[in-house]
Amino acid sequence: SHEVEIISSSNKKESFVKEGIKISYGSIFSISNVKADVIHYISQPTPLIIPLLIRAKAKRQIMTILGGCLNSFWKRPWDLFLSRLVNKKIKLITVQTDYQMNLLRRTKLNVPSKKIPLLINIIERKGEKSSVPSLLYMTHMEELKGINEVLDAFVSLRGRINGLKLIIADSGMTKNSKLYKKIQRDRKSVV
Repeated sequence: SHEVEIISSSNKKESFVKEGIKISYGSIFSISNVKADVIHYISQPTPLIIPLLIRAKAKRQIMTILGGCLNSFWKRPWDLFLSRLVNKKIKLITVQTDYQMNLLRRTKLNVPSKKIPLLINIIERKGEKSSVPSLLYMTHMEELKGINEVLDAFVSLRGRINGLKLIIADSGMTKNSKLYKKIQRDRKSVV
């Protein structure tokens, strides 16, 4: 039996137990003072984990990268510093697809890596297929996550596919006012 605690950065600071597991939220600095046998980051290299990588005390640190294209972290301005830190602290990186593994080999990370079974099962379609053709964008609406390419594709395809809709699933959609205004200008058939 192992004691497990889930920690995540948040503007609010709170701890509670759910299904027997302690869950703690706090600032990136308040949650970084961790002592554990194993720390498992379910993330990609991001500035948010720097305090944890620097301050956390653990016998072993593992990182599982969920982002399909590793969130393109190696293209970001902070990659050089963060990759050095990950190479120093992380003992194993796990990914779930061959595509991710090939991308990982192109980065500055030289940590041993392993492909593991998918953490989220492939979802099979249930029910009727919609008669309305649509593009679905389901992530934070950021330029680094490909929203401009999706919008350009939508504008290009809208003239060729009758009734095409673009569905954007992002609860923080209005935070990026420049992109939100661009969508408002091209709002025909956008849900």
